[in-house]
Amino acid sequence: MFESSVNTNVQLRNHMWGCNDFMVSGVLKDYERMPYLSECKVRTLITVGEYDFISPATCKTYADSMDNAKLVIIPDASHNSHLEQPKLYSDALQLWLR
Repeated sequence: MFESSVNTNVQLRNHMWGCNDFMVSGVLKDYERMPYLSECKVRTLITVGEYDFISPATCKTYADSMDNAKLVIIPDASHNSHLEQPKLYSDALQLWLR
């Protein structure tokens, strides 16, 4: 994760997201895609950590808005569930890919 953040284009990231990791203030501030999720027809896996700052309830709303989405809540994990619970994350992904 550290290596990927080292290679981040900070200027672009700040333009798009803003300078604060927890509050969008860049050009994405008013970018709302929720009304269009029902148009997504591809098979979709949504993973979320049990303690993610993007709540499991929010992710359930996203998944419920799509016809072909599956929600997996990774227990005892936060936003980086793939790093915090790699086995559980990998198992969920492999099961979904079958």
